Amino acid sequence: MKLAFLAALGCAISTPALAQTTFNGPYVGVSAGYAAAKSKSDVALADDWSIEPTALQDTVIAGWSDKQSTDGVAFGAQLGYNAQVGGNVVIGAEASFNVLDTDETSTRNVVYSPSLNYDFTNKIDAKNLLALKAKLGFAAGSTLIYATGGWATGKADIGASVLSNGGYAKAGGKSKWMDGYIVGGGVEYKLNQNVSARLEYNYADLGHETYDTAYLAGSTYAPPGALYSETFRQDLRLHLVSLGVNYHF
Repeated sequence: MKLAFLAALGCAISTPALAQTTFNGPYVGVSAGYAAAKSKSDVALADDWSIEPTALQDTVIAGWSDKQSTDGVAFGAQLGYNAQVGGNVVIGAEASFNVLDTDETSTRNVVYSPSLNYDFTNKIDAKNLLALKAKLGFAAGSTLIYATGGWATGKADIGASVLSNGGYAKAGGKSKWMDGYIVGGGVEYKLNQNVSARLEYNYADLGHETYDTAYLAGSTYAPPGALYSETFRQDLRLHLVSLGVNYHF
């Protein structure tokens, strides 16, 4: 009887330890949420623009340089590994991929004079975001609070165009993977030993790209009679807020 009582007591003491929630090991998951894309376009004029009035040059620069902000949804998946060390500290690494729906084309009509006006257009379309991040967090029972940071690359279509009532028509742009960094953080809660839910925020700065415009078919003021050149510098920044579910192996 005494041995049976000690065995039962031993089981009662050891069971909570075996069932203790940890964040050790590999995991995979899916996520969905909100995404916002922000882009700034700056134009520089060259060649025959130098012989035009300063007021016209300033009008084109001010009208064609633009700050864009658009939002939409994001769907993604993640794969990672956590190591819970020292009791409560969690370190890890994660790879994530998101499909974004953030697309904006903005057009502004700018009047220079009674006989001359321009339609300036700028475009941003962020399509995908791939990130490789390190993780550092603090676990308290079933809850993990963490920060992340690392490398990110995003696929985006960027561009600009112009059409004047005098027939000046040009356009330029790129479809490119833009590289930069990503930082963020979140809170994750273990629903059971294998399944967790999380809320996460990330900010990605993907740097900038440059591109030149080219004459469109039928444009006036085109070579060889005239050569007007425009070069754009356009950046891309992303904000993502997502809800995710992970399965821990």
